[in-house]
Amino acid sequence: MNAFALGRRLGLNLLGEIVLVLVTLAVLFMLVYPTAWVILASFKTPETMFAATQWRFTFQNYVSVMQAGFGRNIVNSLVLCVGSVLIATVIAVNAAYAFSRKRFAFKRFLFGSVLFGQTFPWIILVTPIFILFARLGMLNNWLSMIFVYVAVSIPFSVYLLVGYLKAVPKSLDEAAI
Repeated sequence: MNAFALGRRLGLNLLGEIVLVLVTLAVLFMLVYPTAWVILASFKTPETMFAATQWRFTFQNYVSVMQAGFGRNIVNSLVLCVGSVLIATVIAVNAAYAFSRKRFAFKRFLFGSVLFGQTFPWIILVTPIFILFARLGMLNNWLSMIFVYVAVSIPFSVYLLVGYLKAVPKSLDEAAI
């Protein structure tokens, strides 16, 4: 839907539609310009970074960042992200399926506990988790970070997936069986 169609839907006249388009372009400019400037500046030398007319294209900034060890940081982030997402997805899908399809004792209590985990402010858990990992000798490793990311993301994932799976007809499960 373009801005003019939105303007007609809102009942605006031609002047109102033009103002809507101009406001949309201004917001778009304010959102895109800083990102575009940072990307372009990353290919300039430090001396010509703020020059409007003449500048030299270079990859030296990226070479310097990679030589400083940034590549290792990217690998760490990738391992943490992929590991956390895979583990959290497996756990959340299975838990959500059980909550949405199965009948068992204390189902409402357990689901309420999961939802309570979502409302609990995770920032107050930082110190106890740090102390626990320090006593277990698990500081500065991927496993402890993956554990924390999974624990923080599971309640929200289960909540979303339960709502989604309840919308899927049970006859589809029966047909698959």
